[in-house]
Amino acid sequence: TLTLKDADRMQALLDRMGDPAQEERAMRAYGDQVRNLVRDFYSGRARACFESRSRNNEGLRGKVVVTVTLGASGYPDATEVQYNNTGDPLLGRCLVGRISTWRFPAPPEAGVQLALPFRY
Repeated sequence: TLTLKDADRMQALLDRMGDPAQEERAMRAYGDQVRNLVRDFYSGRARACFESRSRNNEGLRGKVVVTVTLGASGYPDATEVQYNNTGDPLLGRCLVGRISTWRFPAPPEAGVQLALPFRY
């Protein structure tokens, strides 16, 4: 049988775990905030990689997805090319180099991974 003390312990455990729906909303809002920051502030810096690489390759087109793992402060702990169909690995390396210096808003928790797509 479940005692009142057991029920209190279970409720305390649930309270510490948090509300999954609330955590999902917080992560969605954080994702929106990051997308806006990249679009409004960092997109020109990313575009500079493409412009540099396309000088010698006018037909350079495609998509590069860079995965970023953020620390608690919002600085990247790890950055890597997840996908690149442009045929130019140096474009991906340029993006990784730039993105590794960017500062993002502090995430809801450390270790958040973001996938940042860039289409050219």
